[in-house]
Amino acid sequence: DVEVEPAPARSSGRSTRSEWPQIRKRNRPRPSFLETTRLDPPKPSLRDGRPRYDGALPVVGKLDMIMLDYPGPDAESIQGQWRGLENMRKDGGVTSLAVSNFSPQQLDVVLKSPGRCTVNQLPLGVGYKTKQNAELLRENKKRSVLVQAWSPLRVLSSGALSACAAVGKQYGKTPQQIALKWILAKGATYTCQTTSRQHFQEDIDVFDFELSAKDLAFLDGENLVL
Repeated sequence: DVEVEPAPARSSGRSTRSEWPQIRKRNRPRPSFLETTRLDPPKPSLRDGRPRYDGALPVVGKLDMIMLDYPGPDAESIQGQWRGLENMRKDGGVTSLAVSNFSPQQLDVVLKSPGRCTVNQLPLGVGYKTKQNAELLRENKKRSVLVQAWSPLRVLSSGALSACAAVGKQYGKTPQQIALKWILAKGATYTCQTTSRQHFQEDIDVFDFELSAKDLAFLDGENLVL
């Protein structure tokens, strides 16, 4: 069985948690961004199978997605968590449902329940638990669940950064951009948080080049494994 382990704490100051009020202050039009949030189990507060948020959700109309951040300790708990989110979807509070840090076996519990799980956030990055994450990517794909890497730059070792820097020279890209492009090449997506406009631009400026098969083989090398 494949177990999902949380990624280690990121030492870099490149990414910090963004605050919702900053978006609200800028008066951005609602269609220009996706509004998502997460529910922090292990045991979400439920009443009649519905989450109790007590005003904790900064909702601007309907949420685009809500994510169950960690699975409960057993199948029954996971089913209860998912039932609460599915009821929220039925009530019109959210469009898509997602999970984070779910193993394939825990995903199967969710997939047997009503409603569709669209995304599974996992710790994923160049050189980080390479064999385990390759299997997790395969298992999620078999279940038609999109993997999204959380904190993908925080898991990079010095060896992984050096490898990404070497690959990046031929494309005029930073090591971080190569690391993010590697995730896309694996058929996954990523989420990054930053308060730096420069870093934000770098994090999305990865669609004007493609990594070669040779690049990917190099970045998948066992010498980069943490």
